Amino acid sequence: MDTDALIEALARDAKPVPRRSFERRMAAGLSLGASFAFLMLVTGLGIQHDLLTAAVTPGFWGKAAYTSSLAMIGLLLSAQLARPSTRRLRGAWLVAAPIALLAVFAAAELAGIDPNTRSGLVREPLWTCVPLILALAVPIFIGLAGAIRQMAPTMLRAAGAAAGLATSGLAATLYGLYCQQLSATYILTRYTLAIALFSALGALIGPRLFRW
Repeated sequence: MDTDALIEALARDAKPVPRRSFERRMAAGLSLGASFAFLMLVTGLGIQHDLLTAAVTPGFWGKAAYTSSLAMIGLLLSAQLARPSTRRLRGAWLVAAPIALLAVFAAAELAGIDPNTRSGLVREPLWTCVPLILALAVPIFIGLAGAIRQMAPTMLRAAGAAAGLATSGLAATLYGLYCQQLSATYILTRYTLAIALFSALGALIGPRLFRW
């Protein structure tokens, strides 16, 4: 069979791709990964005992809004970059918006507290938070990466970074159910560092992970 005949035969047997197939795969992968991460959180760390009390404070929802907005931006970028037709990334600047907004709140917070409290807030060890968010992000990343691989992306490093942003943002949101810190300065320095590190890790392994 010559090449033209082979192509014609393959085209004749091909079935149309269901609409929103990638979105469904992405949702399934994220749901599975997030469920596993939530199980890790509950069994390994637990949920903060005063969650119901914390849930009526603006700080709790502000923290959740910050991390979930980064996760949502990462998902939008991942959906864009997963498609092989993507040659130029659009909307990456959106990542800076929630970070800049939180930085304003952190600056106002630091300006309104005494120097001793300010020093203790900034110097609190990183290892109480950052490694835990990174660990929770791993199963979520595996779930999302599985969906992206099936789409044959071409901008591999950017796709890895976007997936890392999405999954670490979601992991940080889950971690907020355990972490009692509501300080804007703490969230800006610790949570953002964890998300940035995992996004960088995604960019590092993206070319190998998504190669096709």
